[in-house]
Amino acid sequence: DSSRIVWLHYGNPKPRWDDNVLKHIRKIAPEADIVPLDASSATFETARAAIHHTHDGNFESSQASSGDPKSKRAVVVNRVSDARAPSLAKFVTTLLAFFEDVLKIDVVNGSKAWRIGMSKSLQGEILEGVCGLEHPRTNVLRSSVKETNGEGTKLSGKEVLQFMSRSSDLDYPILV
Repeated sequence: DSSRIVWLHYGNPKPRWDDNVLKHIRKIAPEADIVPLDASSATFETARAAIHHTHDGNFESSQASSGDPKSKRAVVVNRVSDARAPSLAKFVTTLLAFFEDVLKIDVVNGSKAWRIGMSKSLQGEILEGVCGLEHPRTNVLRSSVKETNGEGTKLSGKEVLQFMSRSSDLDYPILV
C-alpha cells in the first residue's frame, strides 16, 4: 500500500522552490500518492476528500489502525506562507486545525509552527525565553484602522508617526 501526501499550497502546486522536495519524495517513496490542495479554493469537503478518497472515488482509511507500517497513511505538507492575506491566513489556520484536531492527520509546518511564523515578536520571545539568545527589543505596532482590501490591515502614516514619536528610543533595524 502507498502513503498519501496532501501538498497544501497557494496557487501553483509545483513552484520552483518545491521541485527538489517533490523530486526527493518521489525518489524515496515512488509509491506515494501526492495530492495538491490549493488553499485559496479549499473547503473542508475538498480537504477531507484529499485525505480520504482514492482517485476512483472509493473511501480509504487515512491512518493505519492495524499498526502495519505498510498500511496507508496520510500526511499534510503545508506550503502556504503565513505572510498571505489575513483572510487566507485565518482560513489556513482553521484548515490546519481541521487536519490535526478533527481528522487526526500529521501536518508538516502545522498550526504550531504556523502561529510562531506569523509573529515576529513571538519569534523574538522564543529566541530569548526558550533558547537563551538575545535579540533586539521588540515593539508591537497594531493598527486601529479596519481597512483590508484583501491586502490586510493598513497602517496609516499618521499612526506610524505617532508610534515613532512616542518611542524615541527606537533603534535600527526596524522591521514593519
